[in-house]
Amino acid sequence: MHHTDAAESKSFGENLDFAFTIGNPNDANLCVLSCTKHRRQPKMDHTIIQVLGEMNRVRDTKDEYVVDSYDFKIKRRADLMMIQAPEETAEEFEAEL
Repeated sequence: MHHTDAAESKSFGENLDFAFTIGNPNDANLCVLSCTKHRRQPKMDHTIIQVLGEMNRVRDTKDEYVVDSYDFKIKRRADLMMIQAPEETAEEFEAEL
């Protein structure tokens, strides 16, 4: 998602130094916070946040969750690391023992 995707107001970020977007939350209230415009600053990575409670407090979950580059869905970092980790051969496993 990008700030220029806004309906009827694609240029609202024209005079801003920074523009942020927040994606739609999933079932666990996790969503992606992105800085889509940053003047005189290096590019910033997106952050996965969790919206908590009726007061809409947010919690940073970048250590727990990541956006999967294959299907662009939020997934647990530990689950994704297990899927993408190369399989060890029997010889490598025995050598580590």
